[in-house]
Amino acid sequence: MQRRSCSSRADAREPRWLLASVALAGRSLVMCTALLLAACRDPGAQHAALVTAPPPPAPPLPAAPLPLAIGDTALYVAFGAARAGSAWEATGNAIVEEVGADGDSALRFRCPTSERCSGYATRAFPARTVANAHLVIEAEIRGSGISEPLEPWNGVKVALIMGSGSTERWRQATAPTGDFDWQTIRAVMEVPADVDTIRALLGLELGQGKLDVRRVTVRVIGRQRTEGPASGAWSAPFAGLHAQRLRGAMTDERNRPADLALLGTDWKANAIRWQLRPGMVREAIDPVVLADYPRAIAQAAARLDAALPALRAAGLWVLVELHVPPGGHERTANGGFALFQEPEHQRAFVEAWGWLAERYRGVPNIWGFELLNEPIEGITGPRAMHWRALAIAATRRIREADSTRIVVVQPALGGAPAGLDFLEPLPFPGVAYSVHLYEPGGFTHQGLDGRPSGVSYPGLVDGTWWDASALARTLAPVDRYVRDYGVRVLVTEFGTVRGTPGESGTAWYRDMIAHFEARGLDWIFHAWRESPVFSVETDSGPNVRAPTAPMTGREAAIREAFAGNVRPAW
Repeated sequence: MQRRSCSSRADAREPRWLLASVALAGRSLVMCTALLLAACRDPGAQHAALVTAPPPPAPPLPAAPLPLAIGDTALYVAFGAARAGSAWEATGNAIVEEVGADGDSALRFRCPTSERCSGYATRAFPARTVANAHLVIEAEIRGSGISEPLEPWNGVKVALIMGSGSTERWRQATAPTGDFDWQTIRAVMEVPADVDTIRALLGLELGQGKLDVRRVTVRVIGRQRTEGPASGAWSAPFAGLHAQRLRGAMTDERNRPADLALLGTDWKANAIRWQLRPGMVREAIDPVVLADYPRAIAQAAARLDAALPALRAAGLWVLVELHVPPGGHERTANGGFALFQEPEHQRAFVEAWGWLAERYRGVPNIWGFELLNEPIEGITGPRAMHWRALAIAATRRIREADSTRIVVVQPALGGAPAGLDFLEPLPFPGVAYSVHLYEPGGFTHQGLDGRPSGVSYPGLVDGTWWDASALARTLAPVDRYVRDYGVRVLVTEFGTVRGTPGESGTAWYRDMIAHFEARGLDWIFHAWRESPVFSVETDSGPNVRAPTAPMTGREAAIREAFAGNVRPAW
């Protein structure tokens, strides 16, 4: 086993906080030089200067690090013996070494035996320079015999790790396996205002093979929105927005009319979030293939058409949500959907919404259109629009077909509330915004994707104490958004897996719903007879769909809140 620290050199364009320090030091040197020259020319002046001159002022305190602007580089590292600079800290049982000639050097991670191993190299950089920023980390990698990861977060590591208080967040690039030549991979991270620490991480985790990494860059690609009082088109009266609160459930097109009637008449929900899932159900159409997308949308819409009479009879407003965009909803090498890479995909997206708006113009029980489920932008392609610009284009196309249709927009951080800090409102009245809430993930998704089970709420989750107050803090971006812009915000997904310990799930639902009700937020739980893993009707095995008798505490909490619903009057 060999563990070592690895040297690097920063980019020639040093961060501005370092240049400021050099400038201060230079001014001090000029002052001292002038004083010594005067003393040498006149010994008396030297004595007077030493005896009667007032004491020099205290040296200025170091200037606070200046925030980096969009396009600035926060970190650049190219390895090699001649590239001296800040050290990387190497840990783990893998061999971590610099290889190659200077100018074409790399950091290598390899296992000392045929067993799986882990090796890491980390380097911190000034957190305050990137507070409120949207960052990308990029690196060139080359691999030989890289094994398939045991879990999605194992394997090749090119990542950013951000610490804020007791919370730590990771963003990791997607990497290939097997043998591959040099290629660039990247990951993006949104950094909040209260960031304390941030560092880059490279390595190989619980893997086999040989990994080389070179030319690591972290740069700023975006900045948080400017906070301020409501102004602009978004503060106009919300013409067309229905006054009654929405409290309902999310579902997909596999529900039977009897299930929909039960949700509306017995449970007394007044809304349903309907997933349009082009290409995902019952037909061999691939939404990744652009030519297939119009036909996939048409078939998904036909399934909604068939359900609309039952939805209206059940007294359910319908929020139509596009679940699969052109190009699919899997992440590309650029860290986001294919939708954000090519203009052709974006044109198909805009035209799909125009077609849907024309199709459903005047349909009374369609409440609105949610443009995209959990958008992930990643690194936008050079000819493609960022999410806000694309949402504006789609909304404009919808309004051309139906001037009063409500449009709902999620932030491009997968729908997380923190994404609202990076989204300026669209310049239209009648637009609402939505978020998804599954915090803390170690509780709500326990037992999935290798996460441990038996996690309780309230309680310690991934090293942090979670209770009603902690849940309220996750809604702080929503509170700021409503304060600054006066817009309507919906929670269009929230929920936990079934089988949480004791009454933990019930306590979580009750606390979440209490927060929504206190803020006057519309809310839709995940999910109504769609995913058995997230069913609120049973605590039996993961594939059991039949409701539990008596009803679960989670179901009771939701039904109690539904009792305050107002049924639509069409």
